[in-house]
Amino acid sequence: LTRLNRDLTGILRQTGSLIFVTAAYVAIDVPLRQLRYAQAGHPSPLLTNGALGATRPMMCSEEAAGPALGLMEDFEYIATETAINPGDRVLIYTDGVTEAPARNGEEFGVERLTSHLDQNKFQTLKTVLDTLVKEITSFAGTILPDDLCQVGIEFTLS
Repeated sequence: LTRLNRDLTGILRQTGSLIFVTAAYVAIDVPLRQLRYAQAGHPSPLLTNGALGATRPMMCSEEAAGPALGLMEDFEYIATETAINPGDRVLIYTDGVTEAPARNGEEFGVERLTSHLDQNKFQTLKTVLDTLVKEITSFAGTILPDDLCQVGIEFTLS
């Protein structure tokens, strides 16, 4: 992320406009059962504990929760590490998911997102992701002001 940020900052400044990009970086070490994560202006991913079935944000360290790419040329991004176990699921998503607005202006929010993951923990990951999009568009409508992007990762025994 640090190198990408440095390169993008130079390119984006040439436009004369304030342009930036949010990003997430994930590396998984399967033998060590460890996930490394860094974010550049991105929401914290959600981790559903396979044993307990409870979902919580994967809080990045202050150093790992960096600004969007293209804003601060010399920012050094650092990854946060967390243990992963068989049955765990991680959801990485854009802010368009949680900021999807209902007609009254209320946002979908992290609480609804977490609740959806908890209520569907016994469903396949594909079903969880598909029904999440349906729940968001039911809440906010089909014309949304921002993108919806979600990446789900499920850890299984092999």
